[in-house]
Amino acid sequence: QATAGVVQQAMNIWSNSLKSPQQAAAILVQTANASNASIEDMQQALATIGSTAKMAGMDMGTTAEAIGLLTNRGFSAAQADDLNHAITQMLAPSSIAKKQMDALGLTFVDSAGKMKPFPQILQEIADKTNGMGDAQKTAALKAMFGASGMKAIAPLLDAINDKTGDAKTSWAAYAAEQDKAAHSTAAATKFLQDQANDMQQNVGSKIEQVGGNWEALRNKAMAAKGGVNGAMLDMIN
Repeated sequence: QATAGVVQQAMNIWSNSLKSPQQAAAILVQTANASNASIEDMQQALATIGSTAKMAGMDMGTTAEAIGLLTNRGFSAAQADDLNHAITQMLAPSSIAKKQMDALGLTFVDSAGKMKPFPQILQEIADKTNGMGDAQKTAALKAMFGASGMKAIAPLLDAINDKTGDAKTSWAAYAAEQDKAAHSTAAATKFLQDQANDMQQNVGSKIEQVGGNWEALRNKAMAAKGGVNGAMLDMIN
């Protein structure tokens, strides 16, 4: 039920870029698998950031990648507001931000005036700031995104720079896993079915284990019935 509610929320925001509800559901489930963001967390985060991300040309998958990677760095869903602030600064830079962008030779729009893809923006910022000292880099990011926006952008720059192949910390690896799960309706449907089968098998094996343990308890109690307290049996019944 929780997933269905967030899927509807996502379809309302990204109906043009999402081919099906299955894709939205697969993105949510993969996010829950690969990050510390639960389905309920995503509902809160998307309510905070969804419309701003859509305005910036970010699809649901890219938005979920950013949120998921931030939660893997200890962020909570409530802190999606920091990312929301950073994206807002990209859409409408303040005079201070524009001055810093010009100094670094950065622009967040292409030659047609459209926002560049979010990962490309992060990579370009990383390329311009990787050689800086910590204090200089912090000052540059703060000028461009403000104190709150900087908190979200800094760990995402680390993720863009991360080439380890670890989906928990690397943007490229995380994006590849998500694309595998949700790049098409057919892929998303299969992914969701596989997830459901795994869950059923896990629950089924645990129920079977409970049954086996209960039988062992019964046999043990029967073998030592003289020492079994009648009140305990009444409680069990």
